[in-house]
Amino acid sequence: MRVIDAHHAQALDWHMTLTCMEREIPVNATAVGIRAHSFAISEKTERSSIADIYYFPIKAYQILEDVFEWNVSFKPNEESTWIQWKIAKSDWNVNEKRMPEFLSVNADELLFF
Repeated sequence: MRVIDAHHAQALDWHMTLTCMEREIPVNATAVGIRAHSFAISEKTERSSIADIYYFPIKAYQILEDVFEWNVSFKPNEESTWIQWKIAKSDWNVNEKRMPEFLSVNADELLFF
């Protein structure tokens, strides 16, 4: 990750620019992460004007079944590294529902290290 200024950073492994208007990005941050359970299924493709929300398109994915949840590795673009999404089987049945086109996460869920 490369910090651009107090509210912008480049997530180099994801090939994305992040904008956090609700809080400042630590100037000494060298990495960004998202908890795998923080993602939500979303059909939106635009940033919200009310809050900082990031939309991750799912361009490639792999699904692994666990006892109580689905573990999905996905890429938001061809150049990105794999990102983890975990969702309870009670919240999403992979056999009955199609793979979502987008996942979203609120900017306050971004973890800067």
